Amino acid sequence: MECRAIPARFLFTAEELEQQPSSSHPPAPVVRPSITWGVVGDKNAQREGRERVLDYLRGEGINTDEFESVELPTTVDVMAERLDFLKNLGLEKIHINEYPLVVCCSVKKNMVPVINYLEALGFSAADLTKLLRKYPMVLHSSVTVDIQPVVIYLMGLGVPRSMVPRPLVKYPDMLGFRLEGTMSTSIAYLVSIGVHIRAIAGIVLEFPEILGMRVGNNIKPKVDFLCGLGMPREAAGKILEHHIQILAHDLSRMKDNAALLERAGVSGDGLPGLVLQMPTVLVDPIDKLVESLADWLEKTLKVPRASTGRVLEKLPQVLYLHRRFAAARVSFFQARGFTTQEIGKMVVLCPQILVLDPRSMRESMEFYVKQMKRSIKELVEFPAFFTYGLEERIRFRYKRVAEKGLSFSLAWFLNCSNAVFQQRIAGPIHEGERAEGLFLMGGPVRQLAKPSSSDDELDGSDDDDDGDDRYDQRDGNDVEF
Repeated sequence: MECRAIPARFLFTAEELEQQPSSSHPPAPVVRPSITWGVVGDKNAQREGRERVLDYLRGEGINTDEFESVELPTTVDVMAERLDFLKNLGLEKIHINEYPLVVCCSVKKNMVPVINYLEALGFSAADLTKLLRKYPMVLHSSVTVDIQPVVIYLMGLGVPRSMVPRPLVKYPDMLGFRLEGTMSTSIAYLVSIGVHIRAIAGIVLEFPEILGMRVGNNIKPKVDFLCGLGMPREAAGKILEHHIQILAHDLSRMKDNAALLERAGVSGDGLPGLVLQMPTVLVDPIDKLVESLADWLEKTLKVPRASTGRVLEKLPQVLYLHRRFAAARVSFFQARGFTTQEIGKMVVLCPQILVLDPRSMRESMEFYVKQMKRSIKELVEFPAFFTYGLEERIRFRYKRVAEKGLSFSLAWFLNCSNAVFQQRIAGPIHEGERAEGLFLMGGPVRQLAKPSSSDDELDGSDDDDDGDDRYDQRDGNDVEF
C-alpha cells in the first residue's frame, strides 16, 4: 500500500513544541460509565429513601421485619402504587402480612403478567381474589417457569382447561411443587392400587390436596390399614376413587373408629363390607352416634347392645338416621300387629326397613295379607320382603308360583335372579330347598379376592337380574331376644 505524506500544517518542529505554553490546569480525568450507572446513585440518598419507604409501610400496618436484606424502591410513590394495586386485587392488610415480601414485586414486571395469564386461563375476579389471599406468593412466580407447567400437568391428567382454576383455587400450594416429585408419585401410586386413570381428573378436581401428599408418609400407610381390615388392594383403590377425602384424616382416627365398631359388635368379617358401603365411617366422629344407636335399639326395640354391630354391618347409614324418621316405620309395623320383639328381630335381619317408603310398604303389606294370605310370622323371618318392588317382582312371581300350585318360603321365590326363578319353577320340586343367591355383606370384597362359581348369580350377570334385591339371611333363625 502506498503511504501518503502528512500535510505540513499538521507538523511541528522541536522548537515550536518547546514554545507551546503549558496549561495551568491538569487534564480532566476520563469518566467511564459503571455497570450501576443510573441505578445506584448516591448511597446516602438511597438509605434515606429506604427509611422513608419503610416508615410508610409501617404506617400502613405492613410488617417490615423481613425487609432487612431486601431491595426496596427509594420513593414512597412507587411503594404506594404497589399497595394500591394489591388492594384493588382484593388483598387486605391481613393477607399482605402473611407474605409481606409481595410488596417487593414490581407491578409491571411481576404482578401484571401473572394476573393477565390467570385471567386468560379463566379465573373470575372472585376466584382470583381467593387464590391471591391463599397464596400471595404467586405474584412472585414466573408464568413460564412456575405457573404454566402446572397448568399443562393438570390438563394432562384430564382436567379441562376451563376447570383448571378450580383446583388451583382450592389448593394453590401446588404451584410451588416440582412436577417430577410429590405430584407425580402420588398419582402414579393411586393408579397402581386400582384407581381408574379416567377417575384421576375428578379426584384432582374434588380433592387437589392429593397432589401434595407423600406416598410413603401418608397415602400408603392408610391403604395398608384398609387392606389389613380384610379387603383386597383393589377394593381399597376403589374406596379412594370415590371417597378420596378420607386421606385428609389421620390414620389414628381410622384405627380408633375401626376399634370402636368392633366393640359395638361388628365382626371381623363384616367390617370390610361395612367400610366398603360407607368409607367415611372410618373418619367421622362416630363414638356418640354408635352409643346413641345402641341405646335407641335397646330401649325402643329390645335389641341387645351386642346386636348393634349386626345392624351396622348391613346398613351403616343408620348411624345418621333421624330417630323420628325410623320411629315412623316402627309404628307402621306396630299398627299391623307386630310385637316389639318381632320388629327388633326384623331390624337386625334387615335394617333397610327403617328407611323404606311407607306408601310402598303399605301396598306390599296389603297384597301380602289380601292376595297371598300368608302368615305374618313369615315376614318376621324374612323382612326383606318389603325391599322388593311390588309390581316388578312380588306380584309377577307370586302369580307364576300360584299357577304352578307351589308353596314355598318367601326367600325361595324372591331372593334370586329372574333366570334362577325360571329354573326353579320349571325344574323338579324339592321340599326344603334352601334359597340360593344370598347376598352376604362383604360379598363384594370376597368376590374381588376369590371369584367363585356363584358370582354369576350375585353380581347380576343375567340380563334380567336385579342385583340390588339380594339380602343377607345369615343366622336369621338364631336371633333371640
